[in-house]
Amino acid sequence: MPGISKTKKIAKILEERIAAGIYADKLPSDEQLSREFGIARMTAAGALKQLVADGSAVRVPFKGTFLKPRRERIIRVLAGRRFTEKLAVWTEKRFPGVHIERVAEHDAADLAVLTTFSPLDYAEELVPIPRDKIAELEKSGRFFSCIFPTHRRGRDIYALPAFFSPILFAYDPVLMRNLAPDFDPYGLSWDDLLAFRKQTDSILSLKDACDVWFYTLLQSVSDHFDIDACRQAFALFRELPFTRGNGLFTIITRHGAAIRSRKTAEKFDIAPMPLIRGRRVAGLASESLAVFRHADDHDFLMEICLSTLEPDCQRLFTEEQYGIPLDRACAVDTFTGHSFRDDIFFTEINHLSTECQTVPFSVRREVRLSFSEGLPLGAVEEKVLAAARQAAFDAERNQHLYQSGEYCA
Repeated sequence: MPGISKTKKIAKILEERIAAGIYADKLPSDEQLSREFGIARMTAAGALKQLVADGSAVRVPFKGTFLKPRRERIIRVLAGRRFTEKLAVWTEKRFPGVHIERVAEHDAADLAVLTTFSPLDYAEELVPIPRDKIAELEKSGRFFSCIFPTHRRGRDIYALPAFFSPILFAYDPVLMRNLAPDFDPYGLSWDDLLAFRKQTDSILSLKDACDVWFYTLLQSVSDHFDIDACRQAFALFRELPFTRGNGLFTIITRHGAAIRSRKTAEKFDIAPMPLIRGRRVAGLASESLAVFRHADDHDFLMEICLSTLEPDCQRLFTEEQYGIPLDRACAVDTFTGHSFRDDIFFTEINHLSTECQTVPFSVRREVRLSFSEGLPLGAVEEKVLAAARQAAFDAERNQHLYQSGEYCA
């Protein structure tokens, strides 16, 4: 539709002029833009409305369209370097006068970047996204709706991914050709992994993905978190030999695959997570922006978070083929020209499981700490099960207090 493309084109030109400081305060009128660009006044008005919708300008009835006052402010973000750099580029364009600064201290941050299992107590520390905004986003049909529950706790959602990646296997194709020349990555099962054990001792590489492995196995054995599911996940851990060096298979995400394909000459291929006990699920890695409760001006900070879902920002975050945008149309643009097979990543979106994201905060913290300390698997299991038993006890006590009318949230 030519009218729409012209409107967006004029709006982009005006944005560039605003960024260059060409307009001091008031923007040209519909009539002035119509004469300058040789377009209909309706098209010119549409371009100005686009700037207002994007937050760059405000419309004052009977007076015209004016630049939104610059808001000089530093927003401190608890995040990794790459995410912070991209967010800074986007924010300074989308919110003139607002600057992003990366910090390492929890208490000093306004915003936090959450990964899938960040050990933060969401309800205690973060501000939920307004439910009407979530409903509006879901209704738009623009997004992969299966990703919406990723950072849900109870009835509230606290963040939506700027990008995400299904968790898959990377495997050594040279070693695989020697072990199984007819290997079919799409048909991988847990029984296949057990069969490989007879041919090589180093099947699965833990490296830095121990907690990811645990949660993936947990999701494979149960839709809900409980102590029995924990025990089953650890039982699967013990069935196969793990190594902290290189193995036949290792956990990988799409952004991990992108980095690996650029930075190393090592050849690898990818396969989905295996079929376990008749069920295949794909775990999820994501990076999502959330608002700390202790920060000031929650509404504005939430506006920054939700702006990361705009198509231009989604493309910015994934322009280096780093992850999959939440926006479906932007995601399609990123599935080109990889040295690894993107068809598997795209297919696995249909198998993403987020049910076990409801693991209690205290248990998530114990999983992260115990694995990162490099404890023997038996010691890790003991600590995690103890945390799970305590979480179940606390939940039962809280339910009793609630039912007796003595509980006050």
